[in-house]
Amino acid sequence: MQETLVYPGHPLHIALLIMETFPDIAAAQSRDDDEFPAALMSEHVKGSAPAVCATLDILERAKKERLSPEEIVEIAQTTWEKSRIEGDNASALQEGLKQGDRLAPIFCERYSKWAALVPA
Repeated sequence: MQETLVYPGHPLHIALLIMETFPDIAAAQSRDDDEFPAALMSEHVKGSAPAVCATLDILERAKKERLSPEEIVEIAQTTWEKSRIEGDNASALQEGLKQGDRLAPIFCERYSKWAALVPA
C-alpha cells in the first residue's frame, strides 16, 4: 500500500495492512510463544502497538457482530478521533481523519472480500 502511516496508525490503514498480510482475523491474532499477536509482530503491519491492538479489536468485533464495512469505517474514524483527543499526537487528528476518508472505499471493497473468507 502506498499510503504513509499517520502516527500512531489509523485503524483503516492498519486494517488494510493486516488484510494484505494475513488470510483472516484468526491468523492475525494468533500467538507464538512470546504471546503477542502475529499482526503486532509482523514487519508488514505498521503502527504503534496500541494502535495495532485496537485495530485487531475492531476487526474481531466486526466478525462477531457481523458489521458492515461502512459500520467498521465509522468505528475506525471514531476510534482515531477519540484516541487523538484523549491520547498522544493530537496534532495528527485532522490528517488521520482525511486519511480515513481516502482509505474508506478501498477498505470497504477489500474487507468485503476478506470477510467472506473468515469463518463465523
